Amino acid sequence: IRIRAQTVPAASAAKASSEKAIELSTFIVTGSNIPTASDSTDAPVVVIGRKDIEQTGLSSNLLEILRKSIPAFAGRSNTGTSNATNTNQNTGGGSQIALRNLDTLILINGRRIATSGINGAGGGKSFVDINQIPVAAIERMEVLTDGASAIYGSDAIGGVVNIILKSDYNGAEMGGRFAVSTNTGHYQERSAYFTAGAAAGGVHLTASASWSKTDPLWQNQRDFISTNLKSGTAFPGFAGGNYLVASLATPSSKNPTGLAATATSYADLVANGTYIASGSTSIPLFNVSPYITILMRSEQRSAVVSGTADLVPRKLVAFGDVMLSRTKGFNQTVTFLGNLRANVTVPAGSPYNPLTVAATGVSFGFLDRPLQTRNEGAGARFTGGLRGEINADWNWEAGATYSSEKITQRLINNVYLPNVNLAIAGGYNAAGVATPGGTFSRVLDQSAYPGASNYLIQPALDPFARAGANPASLANLYGTQQISGKSTLASFDAKIVGQPFELPAGKLGVAAGVATRKERLSGTPDKDSYTLANFPNNKNWGAGPAFDPFKKGRAVDSVFVEARIPLASPTHSLPGAHALDLSLAARDEKYTDVGNSRVPKFGVRWQPLDEQLTVRFTYSKSFAAPTLSSEFAPPNAAQASSATFFAANLPADPRLNTTFTYFSGNGNNPDLKPSQAWSRSLGFAFSPRALKGFTLQADYSNLFYKGLPAGIGGNNIIASVNPLGSASPYFSAIAVGGLPGQPGSSQALLSAPGGLAAYLVGGSYANNLYIADHFVNSGGVHVMALDLRPEYRLHTDTLGTFTFGTTGTYLRSYQYQTLPTALFYEFAGYSTNGQTIAGTMPKYSFYTTLDWH
Repeated sequence: IRIRAQTVPAASAAKASSEKAIELSTFIVTGSNIPTASDSTDAPVVVIGRKDIEQTGLSSNLLEILRKSIPAFAGRSNTGTSNATNTNQNTGGGSQIALRNLDTLILINGRRIATSGINGAGGGKSFVDINQIPVAAIERMEVLTDGASAIYGSDAIGGVVNIILKSDYNGAEMGGRFAVSTNTGHYQERSAYFTAGAAAGGVHLTASASWSKTDPLWQNQRDFISTNLKSGTAFPGFAGGNYLVASLATPSSKNPTGLAATATSYADLVANGTYIASGSTSIPLFNVSPYITILMRSEQRSAVVSGTADLVPRKLVAFGDVMLSRTKGFNQTVTFLGNLRANVTVPAGSPYNPLTVAATGVSFGFLDRPLQTRNEGAGARFTGGLRGEINADWNWEAGATYSSEKITQRLINNVYLPNVNLAIAGGYNAAGVATPGGTFSRVLDQSAYPGASNYLIQPALDPFARAGANPASLANLYGTQQISGKSTLASFDAKIVGQPFELPAGKLGVAAGVATRKERLSGTPDKDSYTLANFPNNKNWGAGPAFDPFKKGRAVDSVFVEARIPLASPTHSLPGAHALDLSLAARDEKYTDVGNSRVPKFGVRWQPLDEQLTVRFTYSKSFAAPTLSSEFAPPNAAQASSATFFAANLPADPRLNTTFTYFSGNGNNPDLKPSQAWSRSLGFAFSPRALKGFTLQADYSNLFYKGLPAGIGGNNIIASVNPLGSASPYFSAIAVGGLPGQPGSSQALLSAPGGLAAYLVGGSYANNLYIADHFVNSGGVHVMALDLRPEYRLHTDTLGTFTFGTTGTYLRSYQYQTLPTALFYEFAGYSTNGQTIAGTMPKYSFYTTLDWH
């Protein structure tokens, strides 16, 4: 539903209707700082206007609008509400976009915006959350599918998405959308928006706001995954690998327990019909589909006010915009199992133990209290500046931006680990007096832990029960973990653009400018989420992120230059060149943490015979600076991992052909350097006069991206350190007795070649090998792709205008290399999951529209 009231001056309307040809105006097109006609660029730019947005049928989900309109947005790094089951895609409920699954720079009106604060909260992703931007406020989006760090700096590897906000709107528009699906469950989407603008006395103001809300969609609401069966003994009802028969809620309903227990082993409980024996084919699988969301529940509120004021007409114009946003999200993934505990030992004499001895291998949990993730985001952006014309050939612009985004993440029904054994043990009466076999437990007060006197008395927990636990026994067993992260960006830029003199084929265009910005990132965990700090009272939650507080920042200073040189034109053609333009650009960006990055870009636009065929070529070098979290975030808590160390690099010893346990942490790396990319694009635009209304654009791109920050991998570290000892490039990542560099850790036993294997098999190994799998500038990505955009517009005298258009991508190859010494593996045409490069990468993807006006 859309209602629009818009004012159009009568003279302008009459003029527009009487003119058959309208001259294209020159303006700034994404990919260049030099104004040019929109069809005269050498870089592949796709413009998505208001009509294109409306044709998608979507009014609020910007991620889905872009994915639908441009199929090159593919891969795991294009995630939003459909990211509801992927636990290694922590976006805090936000939406990320990435052209060809590569780093992509997001701009608003040509300027940067702060990344999501989730990157500071225990390993969340680093990205700009486009959920902050109300679709109603967008005039158009310009998508550059080419490397552009020479123009814009870091992150423009896959390309640039420049979102242009409405700033000169006259009238008002409002609308809404309601959608419902009732296929095996009820699912709704609803949204509303408005835009209003006016002008008076040289001042133009435009305001837009939008609201949208979607329901969660559960796996059991869709037939294709309504039955999602899992095996294993980590679910309620398992004890010692045996399964509690379906007719019983708890063994205590059939057997004496605690001090009165008579069964001496699980075999006795199997024999009397309490349990089904371990390994029996009659043990059912567990259906997890009612507990996992396919789509998140999300709610977004955002508003934008933008405007301009003519202080001195054309000579001095003030501009600015303010954007505020609030987002909420909810999802429930396979981590709902985080509130289920496996391999718990219940002491003999505990009030609900049906054995006369300690019961081992007990799994407990309560499915009516699943682990849930709730996210709340708050974003703000303020921009202001001045621009003006010096004369007909020169203009300038200067502006400043401040933006921030804070994410608060709460994990509800998380297990509070210090109380697990205490809640089970019992041994107290209701008054808190120690009583053998007592049915009450003394547990820690979560709000006051770790004070020794802060204990509470509550009914003891029955860990053998499948369901129906006394709510009072769960009061201090589950809690809410809360973490937060905040990202801020403050920037200033200034540039001058002009045409200094005339060449035979036209005016030379130049641009130069400077920019500076400060980026800050911080993370704040609650006291029970600490890792190395607050030892030994750290990492008290059973699931969720664990990290220590941190706050880091950096400053970035840039200088950039650009030139467009006309070598041939219709008024000064050359043999074989009806028109020929050469573009050059370069940028030097200096970081206070990772040094300098200098990148060039070169482009050619060529019309061999006439305007019917335009050929374009670009070569560029781009870069992406490491995130502040990958450099400086504290290492997370070490967690046990198991591996069988019998790689060829280890000495031949049969004792190595077994499983060893080691501890691993993320170990971020302040020595990371920017990753680098080299890209080439070749394309053409063809508009034959013989077929009026037909155009075809095609662009082929070839990109190589190396030095991506990624973990090395425990086995790779081991295989290198053992033969090389301290000479291994990864020696700093491994130690005995603690994470490298932490108190109590040592590398002396591992420094000699073969020292690692000698330590593992020499009798001194005691499950105390630690590996900090910190980030390094590792392997690379090689991408080859062809983008096609044919369109045919047919005008008729009686039936109106028909427009048929297609936007498509043929992903010829997408190869990824984990380490510089590793092989490249093909991802094009596959769907995969992993920590760096993954997702669904279709070979062919097309979006086609037929429009009748």
